Amino acid sequence: MSIFRKRILPIARSNQASSCTECHFAGVDLRNFVTDDPAATFAALRDRGWIDPQRPGDSKLLRLIARKPEHEDPLMARVRAAEYAAFRDWIRAASADPAFRSAPPTRLEVGIELPPEVIRHARKDRVLQTLVDTIWTEMGRCVSCHSPDRNQRLVRKYGPRVSWFRPHDPEGTLRVWVEHGLIDEEHPEKSLLLLKPLAQEVEHGGGPKFVAGSRTDKLFRRFLDDYAAVVTGRYRRAADLPSPLREIQRPTGQHLRIVGLPAEWNRKLMRVDLYRWLGDRWSAERWATADNPVVGPKRMWQSVVMACAPRDSERGRTLRKTETATLPPGRYLARIYVDRHGRTQHHRDYELGRDDLVAELIVQGPWPPGYRPPKIVHFHAHD
Repeated sequence: MSIFRKRILPIARSNQASSCTECHFAGVDLRNFVTDDPAATFAALRDRGWIDPQRPGDSKLLRLIARKPEHEDPLMARVRAAEYAAFRDWIRAASADPAFRSAPPTRLEVGIELPPEVIRHARKDRVLQTLVDTIWTEMGRCVSCHSPDRNQRLVRKYGPRVSWFRPHDPEGTLRVWVEHGLIDEEHPEKSLLLLKPLAQEVEHGGGPKFVAGSRTDKLFRRFLDDYAAVVTGRYRRAADLPSPLREIQRPTGQHLRIVGLPAEWNRKLMRVDLYRWLGDRWSAERWATADNPVVGPKRMWQSVVMACAPRDSERGRTLRKTETATLPPGRYLARIYVDRHGRTQHHRDYELGRDDLVAELIVQGPWPPGYRPPKIVHFHAHD
């Protein structure tokens, strides 16, 4: 059949990305729906429900090709239109051909081989939402040197390669990371995007921005591991997928400084969880969190505070709709945890818990965004 040879096979054999890649990082590709044999391809697609010979124009495969993102790329729109027209014409012609309609069943595997959970997980919108919920929340540590609206002095010194952040554009930023080789898809733990701010193994002009085992380190690694597994096709079963984030976090721009800390805690990771006073009790879930190493010589600790809430709570759903949030005025209970035994240095996924709790303090009063000055609280240890 000439339509298949002239219009379908070139799509299957092309080195260019199909329109499927506009919505999917992996798992869906028109090449997987085609073999070199038109009759066998038709029979396999028919047997698996992708082609409806009775209503060829309403075939499931055509509906799949017609799907498009909310903001469609003009180039991909033309690719999609050409793909749709080619498959539509071939399906109609083959469905009207008695030889194709009477083709015997086949065991030939075509179409989507991965389970629906894996396909959904590899959707670009899902991957980008994970980016927003993980690394994107921590970009405040990086923008002064890597955002083109702030780093012109560094661009003049080092060139445009330092501008790998795109303000308010997670998708564009991810594209730059990939183009600049900042993500190692085979060994995500070796990604420059992670090693540079850790100042591990490679030099970083801005010095360390976070430490191994911190919240930021965990969020960076979570996204990089997940992204690499998606684009390299390592997820094959629903059981392979990571669990959803239990908590949504967003930067507040509000800074907290705790002074009077023991000098021997120098460089120890310290986390502060804030619980809001609700009028008659403290909130059951934390409203904010922050972590950073202690600065022993100055006997202080400081960090920007991250608003947080359980993923499926009303506050969590509200946070997820924003890039930033602000803690409302009021009274907060600060629970302070310190990694006095260096557990996070040896086990980066270790979470500070009850054994690491060193104090509870009250934080209250006005708390405007910014770090000049931050909110300052004096430390008092547990008895």
